[in-house]
Amino acid sequence: KGGLSTKVLWEDIIYAEVLNRKITLHGRESDLEYYGKLSELEKMAGEDFFRSHRAYLVNFKYVERYSATEIVLEKGCALMAKKNYSVFVKKFMQYNQRREGKAEG
Repeated sequence: KGGLSTKVLWEDIIYAEVLNRKITLHGRESDLEYYGKLSELEKMAGEDFFRSHRAYLVNFKYVERYSATEIVLEKGCALMAKKNYSVFVKKFMQYNQRREGKAEG
């Protein structure tokens, strides 16, 4: 596997989770695992993604419903840290406003 690189489009990533320094990108078509830091992925991902928990980075595009403890996505679930809930709600609303703006314009 040493030098294998795979092109993954941001919009195809439903969410990312980290376990023992291994990041799993849960995609629409398949999952991909690699060793890395979720914080680095978070910096690159941009404003359509949200770090809901120390182990999860979710793509707003695939959020179906959420509560103060979890986010249900098109495929799978991510944990929500209670301290992140109010920020998540605010950012999710901003995301939806941006999307509506793009649809109209």
